[in-house]
Amino acid sequence: MKQENKAPRAPLFLSMQPSRLIRHTDQRLMSYNIEMTEITGGTFWKTYTAGQIAGTETFPAVSSLSDTRRFGRFWLLRQGETDTYTGMEKLGTEPFDLGFSGEYLSTHLGKRKKAIKECLLDQSVVAGIGNIYSDEILFAAHIRPARPANTLTKEEWTRLARTIPERLAYFIEKNAITPEEYLETKGQDYRNTPFLQVYGHGGEPCPVCGETLCRTVIGGRSSVYCPACQKI
Repeated sequence: MKQENKAPRAPLFLSMQPSRLIRHTDQRLMSYNIEMTEITGGTFWKTYTAGQIAGTETFPAVSSLSDTRRFGRFWLLRQGETDTYTGMEKLGTEPFDLGFSGEYLSTHLGKRKKAIKECLLDQSVVAGIGNIYSDEILFAAHIRPARPANTLTKEEWTRLARTIPERLAYFIEKNAITPEEYLETKGQDYRNTPFLQVYGHGGEPCPVCGETLCRTVIGGRSSVYCPACQKI
């Protein structure tokens, strides 16, 4: 994920919560709608040009990042300045990249003994999968989150690589919101909850087979799965 450094730019790290970039000018208050789709939990970046952030000589501006949990970051890089701050160069491939495949996942994760859920949260391999959607992805792929990554078959890696962008695209669409709605609710109207099949539903019936969903902790993170649909 290399960034061109030919012009001033302002990378934003939006972290885990909806965030909002406020740009104050002498003529108007402008909010850039930064839609937190939670390709998250992990990583979601947006880069603006310095002109968008700082305004112009005619319309100078002061910008601020509204982030309730204070996990987000906001940098302004000068023209020609090397990015040594954001860590973007350490991120792995994006789930929607053409090179993302079962072979890619198997090559980078197939020898690991860690639980597959922990591996999916490794941002240096796949950028953007967070705790919530790792559960949803593994449920849809019929893979138990505690399975050691080195036990997955070629077929399972292929299925997982197909499921990851499909689930993320689904939740991106479900979280769609207009700029007006976003500003009215101050970014707090997070719309994925009604569409989550397992995360947050431990102890409830599985939406597919009716078996009771189990909650466990993997790598310090809450995880929910179906013991019937996601067999070891």
